[in-house]
Amino acid sequence: MTKDVIIYRNELHEEAVRQEIAWCLEEIKKLVTVWDALKVTKLTDTGMMYDLIFDTENRLSMEVARRSYASGDKIDRSRLNTGPLLAVASKVRQYAVASKGSAVFEFNDGSVTVNEAAAEELIGVQRIYARTPAQVEFYENLRQFEVLFNTLDAQTNGAFLRDRNERAQWMLIFDIAPGAKAGAARINPRRIEQWLREVYY
Repeated sequence: MTKDVIIYRNELHEEAVRQEIAWCLEEIKKLVTVWDALKVTKLTDTGMMYDLIFDTENRLSMEVARRSYASGDKIDRSRLNTGPLLAVASKVRQYAVASKGSAVFEFNDGSVTVNEAAAEELIGVQRIYARTPAQVEFYENLRQFEVLFNTLDAQTNGAFLRDRNERAQWMLIFDIAPGAKAGAARINPRRIEQWLREVYY
């Protein structure tokens, strides 16, 4: 086996993150447009872009001072219409994907772009990989166990999970939603990840 195999993925989560990245990209583009309209200084790089998002007031003051020094004419910041900039920056900050640490967005050659490698890493953060044939086999056996458990639980009308103490023990392995019907247990992905490390690394 020469390539890691994805054995678990949360497709709903991945699609949600993918959509959030698209929405956030549009908001950052608006921020760049609003900044350019102020005609203080040019947005030059990714670092400045993130400063305008997360440290808006300080970066604005810095750029006003820089422009005043370069031109020799003091700019009265109070006369600048900074409301739209502050509003858009605030909106961008609401997106988790905008975090500097994720490094999903870049500013190059006058435009905002998505760093595809960073975006894919963020989108696939919940994926679990098998790195050996033994891990693939273990995962397949685990899924068979899940199917068998749910089949037996359904056949017994939920008897496996009816007792509160027994249910608490099974919940160390399974995700069981409150009020879920018999046969609806799903093995917790984090447990799968843990077992793969403990058993087959």
